[in-house]
Amino acid sequence: MLAMRKKTAPTTEQAAAPNKERIVSSAKSLFAAKGFAATGLREIAANAGVSLGNIYNHFQSKEEIFQSVFDSKQIEESLADTFVLIADDFPLNIDKVILSIKRTVDANYELYRIVYIDLIEFGAVNTNRLLENLLSFGQSIFREMLYDKARRGILKELDYDFFARQFLIAQISFFSSLRVLPAIRMDRYTDEEISKMMANVILNGIRREPNAS
Repeated sequence: MLAMRKKTAPTTEQAAAPNKERIVSSAKSLFAAKGFAATGLREIAANAGVSLGNIYNHFQSKEEIFQSVFDSKQIEESLADTFVLIADDFPLNIDKVILSIKRTVDANYELYRIVYIDLIEFGAVNTNRLLENLLSFGQSIFREMLYDKARRGILKELDYDFFARQFLIAQISFFSSLRVLPAIRMDRYTDEEISKMMANVILNGIRREPNAS
C-alpha cells in the first residue's frame, strides 16, 4: 500500500500572495477610475476584500502601492507588436503604428490610465523611466528608419531623437485620456480613420515636398 503523502502547509509568503494580488488589482482599478489622490487606502482595502491592517502587511504607503501598480514590464511587452511595425517602414506606415498603439491602449485600458495618472499626479517619474527603457530598446530602430529616410530625401532634416520621444508619449497619453475627456471623444470615427487622420497631420510636418531642396 502506497504511503499517504503528507500535505505541506503553505508558507506565510505563499498564503499572503493572494491578498497582495487583490490589493494591487483593487488599487489599479480605483486609480484608473478616480486618480491617485482621490483614492483612499480604506477604499482599496474594501474593494479588495481585505482589512486596512492587511494592506500594511504588504505596503508601507499608498505611494508604494502605486509603484506596484505601475507595471513597466507589462507595458513594454504590450507594445511589442508596435515596435515590429516601427521596424518595418516607419514613419511611412505611421498610420498602422498609431492604430497599433490605440488598440494596445484600448485592450489594456487600466494599465495605460495608470501611465496617464503618473503623468499628471507624479510628474511622470515612472513614465520617464519607462520611456527611457522603451527608447533604449528602440533607439536604433527609430534612428535607422527616420535618419535613413532623411538622408534619402524622403523626410526633412529634423531632430528625430526628439520626434521619437514626443511621438511615443503623445500617442499613449492621448489615447489613455479619450474615455475620460468628452471634448476629445471621437466616437463617430473608426480606429482606422482616427489613425489615418493623425498620421496625415504628422507626415505633412516631416515629409519633404517632392521639389523641395
